[in-house]
Amino acid sequence: MRAVFGAAALAALMATTGAAQPALANVTFTGTIDAGSYDLGSTIYGQGVSGQVGDTISGSFLIDTGSIVDANGAPNTGIWGPASNPFPQPFNFLTGQYTIDGVTIQAGQHLAQPNGHSLEVAAVFDMNPNVNLQDALSLSDTSQLLFCTDPQNAIGCSGSSLADSVVSLNVFGNVDWLQNETLEQSFSLDSAAIANIVGAGGSASGQSTHWRTNDTHPFAFQYDARGTFTLTSLSFTSSGEEPVGTPEPASLALLGIWLAGLVAARRHR
Repeated sequence: MRAVFGAAALAALMATTGAAQPALANVTFTGTIDAGSYDLGSTIYGQGVSGQVGDTISGSFLIDTGSIVDANGAPNTGIWGPASNPFPQPFNFLTGQYTIDGVTIQAGQHLAQPNGHSLEVAAVFDMNPNVNLQDALSLSDTSQLLFCTDPQNAIGCSGSSLADSVVSLNVFGNVDWLQNETLEQSFSLDSAAIANIVGAGGSASGQSTHWRTNDTHPFAFQYDARGTFTLTSLSFTSSGEEPVGTPEPASLALLGIWLAGLVAARRHR
C-alpha cells in the first residue's frame, strides 16, 4: 500500500513540477474613440454612443499560440487559425476583451452556448526589408450566437446570427517592428511610435461591435453598440514555450520525505 501511495504521490508531484506550459502571446492596447461610434438606446454604456468621441478604450488579447496552425505558406506571411473548421466552430484560441466607460465586453462570450460560433484570426505580415520595411499585424476575436431551429443542437444552424461580439486591431506601417512571420515575439509601440507610423502613410486602428437581436424578431435589437478607434499604444509580448519546470524547495522537500520513507520501508522488510 505504501509503495502504491508513494508512486501516485511521486507521479502527481512530477506532473505539477515538470509539465511544460503552453506558449502564450499577450497583447494589450489603448485607443481613442472615433466619430461614428454609437450605442443604440444607450443600453450598453448609457450615454448614447459606444464611448464619447475622444474617450479611451482599452483591451487585451491572449493568444494560445501552441494550438493553432499557419494556413499561409508564404515565407513572410503568417495567418493563424484552428487546424479544422467545423460548423459551428467552438475553438477559442484568441481571447479578446475591451473596456469603454467602465464596461468590459468579452468578445468570446457567446461560445458558452451550444449555438455559439467562433471567428478568429491572427495574422502577421513581416515584409522583407527590401520591400520598404512594410509590416502589418491583424488580430480579430469574434463570437456569434447562431440562428438555429434548435439552439441546443448545432444541426440546423444557419449562417446568420442573433448576436455578435467583436474586437479587432489592424496596424500597418513602413517600419520594421516585426522580426519574422511568427507570433513568438515581443515589441511595443507608444503614442509617438504610432503617430510616426500613421504620419508616414500607415494606419493603426481597431473596431468593437456588440449587438443582440430578439430570438423571435431577428431584426429587433435588444442592444447595439459599435464603433471604431485609433490606437494610442500597443504592447505585444510572448511567453514562448516554458522549459521543463524546476521543482520548488517545498516540492523537493516532499520528494525527499517520500524517498526517505521508501528507504525505511525496505529496511524493515
